[in-house]
Amino acid sequence: MSRRNWLKLTGASTAAAVGGLTIGAAPVSATDGGPSDPENWSLVLEDQFEGSTLDTDNWDVGFGWGNDANGDDATVTADNVVVDNGTLRLLITHGGGGRNDVYQGAINSRNRQSFGPGHYFEARIRMPGREGLLPAFWGKPNTEDWPPEIDFVELFHDGGVDAETAHFNVHWSTSGQTNDESTHTHNSLPHYTGVDLTDSFNVYGCAWHEDSIDFYFNGEYVGSRDASSMMDAVNAGAPFYMMFTTHVNRIGNADLSYAWEEEMAVDWCRVWEYTPGDGDESVPEESEDEADGEPAVNTTGTATVGETSFEATGEVTDLGGRSRVERYIDYREVGAGDWEWVEAGSATSPGEFSAAVDDLESETEYEWFAAVWDADSDEELARGSVETVTTGEPDANDELRVSTVETTEVAETSFEAVGDLEGLGDEDEVTLYVDYREVGAGDWEWVEVGSATSPGEFSATVDGLESGTEYEWFAAAWDADSDEELVSGDVETVTTDAPDEPEAARISSVRTDNVGTTSFEAIGDLESLGEADAVNRYVDYREAGADEWQWKPVGSTSSPGEFSATLTRLEPGTVYEWFAAAWDADSDEELARGDVETVALEDGSD
Repeated sequence: MSRRNWLKLTGASTAAAVGGLTIGAAPVSATDGGPSDPENWSLVLEDQFEGSTLDTDNWDVGFGWGNDANGDDATVTADNVVVDNGTLRLLITHGGGGRNDVYQGAINSRNRQSFGPGHYFEARIRMPGREGLLPAFWGKPNTEDWPPEIDFVELFHDGGVDAETAHFNVHWSTSGQTNDESTHTHNSLPHYTGVDLTDSFNVYGCAWHEDSIDFYFNGEYVGSRDASSMMDAVNAGAPFYMMFTTHVNRIGNADLSYAWEEEMAVDWCRVWEYTPGDGDESVPEESEDEADGEPAVNTTGTATVGETSFEATGEVTDLGGRSRVERYIDYREVGAGDWEWVEAGSATSPGEFSAAVDDLESETEYEWFAAVWDADSDEELARGSVETVTTGEPDANDELRVSTVETTEVAETSFEAVGDLEGLGDEDEVTLYVDYREVGAGDWEWVEVGSATSPGEFSATVDGLESGTEYEWFAAAWDADSDEELVSGDVETVTTDAPDEPEAARISSVRTDNVGTTSFEAIGDLESLGEADAVNRYVDYREAGADEWQWKPVGSTSSPGEFSATLTRLEPGTVYEWFAAAWDADSDEELARGDVETVALEDGSD
C-alpha cells in the first residue's frame, strides 16, 4: 500500500507521516527568500513554526512591553496565537461587543533574539484583509527606547489604500538621541506590488547596513533609506528585537457592529548575518534539492470556481531526472488543520495539469497548492506556493436567505425598513418581520410585514420611536406554520431625526435718531416673535458704566416690524448705552435682546 493511500485510510496528517517536510504553508526554495548575494551572508535564525507551540527560545506573546498599544483597540491574548504545523496564525477577532471586545495575536523576540546593523531580516507572510487593520513585521530597540524603529513591512487598511501596496518605513529622532519623541520623524517607502497581499504569501526583506537600510519584496530590491543623520540615530538604538502585530483602528475604521475574524499568516521568519566571503549560499534545507535538480512544480491558478468546487491548475517544470512523478492538488479551508488532496495523475514530462476540487462549502475561502510525489517511493518531492480561492454563492432560490437592505424615510419617531427575501429554500411560505430595539436595550420588538411565497424585497414602517435615538434592526423570516424563526439578516443601525428646534424670537438694536442734549430716539426691529403669540417691546438704557438698567415700554405687538422710543430727561453731554428687548406678553419672560449700542448726547454749550 502506498504512503499516500495509507494516510487516506488512517486519517494521519501528512506532517506526521513525512519527516522533515514543512506542512501547512508551501516550503520555500532559495528563490523564495534570502539576500541577493548569499555568499556574503550566514543564516543565524530560522523559524518555520513547525509543530503546535511557539518556540520560546525565539518568541514571547505580546508586544515587547505588554499586551496593549497606543491607538490600538485590540488587546493581545495568547488564545489568538496559533502555531499550525508550519504556519504561524495570528488571529484578529471581534466578538461583537464593540471596542472592548477586540483581540489579536502578536509575538515579539525581545530579550530572546535581537540584532543590529549587518543583518538581513525576512519573513513570508499573508496579510489580513479588513479595513481598520494595520498588520506589520517590524523592529525596535531591545531597551524599549522609541524612536528609532524599522518597519520591515506594513499594510495600511484605511479605506483609501488598496491591498496591493506594501509600506516600508524608518522612524528616528532628528536629535540623534534614542527615546526622543519630541524630535521624532520618519521616512516611508510605499511600494505598489501588483498582487493582492491579503490573498497570497509574499516575502518581505530588509537589509540593515551601517550606512543604509534596504528593502526587498519577493527578492526584488525596492529602495533604500540612507541619510547619514538617520542612520546614526537608528544605529544608536541597536540591537532591535522583532515583532509581528496587527493594530486595530489606529488607521481606518473596522466595522465593530458584528463579530468577525481575520488572520496574519506567517510561513517562516529568518535573520541572516553579514559575513563577507563566508556565507551560506543555500542554507534553507529546501533549496538544496532545487540546486541538485530535484523536481519542481508551480501553483498556477484556479478556473471554473463554483458554489462547491473549483478547478485547480499547476505546472510541473522539472522532473529532476525522474522518469515519472505523481501530481496532486492539496487543499483545505483557510484556518483548518489537516490538508486534503485530489490526484491529478502521473507525468512523464514537464507540463501543465489540472484537477477538480469538489464537495466544498459555498462562500468559503480555501487555500491550496500543487505538489509532485515520487511515483515509486510515494514521497513528496516538491510543492508550489499556497494560493487561495473563495467558492461562489449558492443559487438564491436553492437556499432560504433574507438580507437586511436599508432604511428609508427616517423621521423623528419612525423609519422605513427594507429587507430582501432572496430565496425560500424548501419552504412554501414564510412570514416576514422587522425586529428592532434601541441600541443597548435588552428585548427586541417587531413589526409583522406579512406572508411571502416568492423571493423579493419587502418593507415595513417602524414607528412609535424616540426622536434623536439610535436603533438597531434586522429583517427576519419565520415559518408560517410553526411560528419558528428560520433565518435573519445582518443587524443594521439607524438614528431617528432630532426634533426641530422651536424658532426663537429675534430682535435687533438698529440705530439712534434725533440726538439732543437731554434725549435721543432709539429704533429697534422685532424680526421674529418665535413661538410667542404676542410680545412686549422695550428699550433698556443706562448711563455708560452704570450698574442698573432702566427701560421704556414701547407696547405690545403680534407681528414683526420696526419700532422706536424717545428717551428723555437725560444728562447733557453724557454717553448712554441701550438695547432693544422683547418679552413674552403672557409669561412676562424676556425672549430676546439686541446688541448694546452707545450714543453721546450734546453738551448744550454754545
